Amino acid sequence: MMIRNLINDRFLAVTSIEMIVLGLFLSSVRDVFSEPNNIRTFLTHAQDPIVFCILISVGTFGVVVCMYDIKTYRAHRWALTLQVAAWSAYLAVFTWHDIRTGSPIGLTSYFILFIIFRVLGELKYGKTT
Repeated sequence: MMIRNLINDRFLAVTSIEMIVLGLFLSSVRDVFSEPNNIRTFLTHAQDPIVFCILISVGTFGVVVCMYDIKTYRAHRWALTLQVAAWSAYLAVFTWHDIRTGSPIGLTSYFILFIIFRVLGELKYGKTT
């Protein structure tokens, strides 16, 4: 039953797993957002343990919503809305990091932007529960 729910709502499942992978990546790799002159800015806080725990929690919430096909309290929409918020925050962080280091805006920022567009499209035209 849960596998069938995952297959039926594969968009939310894949997007949630992407969120979990970002959280795991940030927890395992250090100094992704290190500054060139080692000044501690808000960018370095984007890799604090509480932040990647929030990412993993938001992703896990999305997986649970789609595995158990939770329809109460518009859980599907809440999961997608939380993911848009988290991805938007990380789009800002990755873009700001690219600007601060003097490099062109990286491929990571563009990938995150497309993820945000996908999730917004699903919120607008996808499942209504």
